[in-house]
Amino acid sequence: MLVHFFSAEGWQSWGLGGEPLIPERMPVLFDDDFVFEDEDGPRATRATRAVNAWLRTLPSSGAPSPNSWRAYALAARDWLVHLRRHRVAVFGARQHLVAALGTYADRRLSGPLDERLESSSWELQRDQIERRIRAAIDRLLTGQIPPGGACDVKTLAREAGISRRSLHRTSGHLKDEFEKRRPTAWAAGQQPDPREARITRLRELNQRLTSKLAHTHTEFNELKERNRLLLSVLAAKDDELQRLRRQLD
Repeated sequence: MLVHFFSAEGWQSWGLGGEPLIPERMPVLFDDDFVFEDEDGPRATRATRAVNAWLRTLPSSGAPSPNSWRAYALAARDWLVHLRRHRVAVFGARQHLVAALGTYADRRLSGPLDERLESSSWELQRDQIERRIRAAIDRLLTGQIPPGGACDVKTLAREAGISRRSLHRTSGHLKDEFEKRRPTAWAAGQQPDPREARITRLRELNQRLTSKLAHTHTEFNELKERNRLLLSVLAAKDDELQRLRRQLD
């Protein structure tokens, strides 16, 4: 995938009715075949065309500097290449994109040297990842558990859009912070994870039933012993009664 920086120089010879509205030095992404649409027409518009349309909104969206445009374009190019490498559709299912984001972050932070971010970009990327992790921690500890998830490290990594390996290797202090805050929340009476709350209730119920069963078992043994003693007394009384009858006879 290629990145070209637009220049309107010589536009009069392009056969246009007016000067192009594309800002000078605006990045433009091309696939290697220089095609923006496949044979099926507009419905088969490629991702590069959508990204180029988004790039042209940057000047009116708080990014007036061509240097910012370049940084956004290169980041978008690397992201598209990463998705293509893993055969993930740009506008595909959320779970596939989140999984791809995790592998992308891991590769950009600790992958091959030629794919890692530069030091300045790495710091920016790390700050962004840390903010995502902290936001995910706050969501999980306030009970915002996603379907199929739990208040655990696995769900934390998925919600932050990074791999578990990346969470352990590059953000281990945040993982440790999460694991410290979680029992603190539980000790304060909070149950952010509905499943954990249910497990706690079932454990308490099991303890009560076990205690009740033990008490019932003790009472049963006591009654059994009393019954044995009473039978012994009755047997002794019966023996005495039989002896008295024999004496009378």
